[in-house]
Amino acid sequence: MKRYILILVALIAGMAVHAEDLQKKALADYDNKNYAAAIDDYQQLEKQSGVSAEYYFNLGNAYYRSGKKGKAILCYERALRLNPRYEKAQANLDFVNMKIIDRPEPEENILAVGFRNVQNAMSPTAWTVVAMAAFLLFIAGMAAYAFASAITLRKVGFFGGLGLLVVCVFANVFAARANNAATSHDYAVVMNDSTQLSAVSREPLNKDEVAFTLHEGAKLKKNDSIRIDGNAKNTWYKVQTADNREAWIKASAIEEI
Repeated sequence: MKRYILILVALIAGMAVHAEDLQKKALADYDNKNYAAAIDDYQQLEKQSGVSAEYYFNLGNAYYRSGKKGKAILCYERALRLNPRYEKAQANLDFVNMKIIDRPEPEENILAVGFRNVQNAMSPTAWTVVAMAAFLLFIAGMAAYAFASAITLRKVGFFGGLGLLVVCVFANVFAARANNAATSHDYAVVMNDSTQLSAVSREPLNKDEVAFTLHEGAKLKKNDSIRIDGNAKNTWYKVQTADNREAWIKASAIEEI
């Protein structure tokens, strides 16, 4: 048994060293402007050690330098899905979005932006801990209100408990929304240089069935899907653009964030 454990430890150590070597090679290839090799290095690294926000950030940089804006946007979006507070990924995403044809309009709803910023301030787990702590303190406050003899302490328990209940509710909302943002795959990015979206769930047969055209890098929300004749290669998604236009697009034209 001891022998097998030593072999397993050696294999794990060897994989870790190989992953570290791949990381160094990828960074060196990127610095030497050999972006195709850097992309290949990062893809090999994914097989060795999985993905992370930093992995997608570096891969996105290599894709952008190689002229693949759609792939770069996809990687930055994936980095932000794993870590919404990754400022460098957000900055690069904003920069590349300014370079594409279908530029997303900046969100003007200040309340929505503020709500999302608070939500992204902590991880879903951290928000859950805050909610649990606030609820326990709410119970303590109600106990003080019910059993304390001093009027001041009862007032503090009552109003403090109500405030903590509000904190508990909002923390639960933030936890649920943050978890959904981290695990949801409802959004996708257009990969083709130019894609005609259809007003019907199949290839448009004439210009009247062409809804509109989107270009590489456009971000879409997937609302529905259909598989024609049970063929996975002929899957169509009903999608929604940032300006609330809806149409159908073939699955092969997009990649899921």
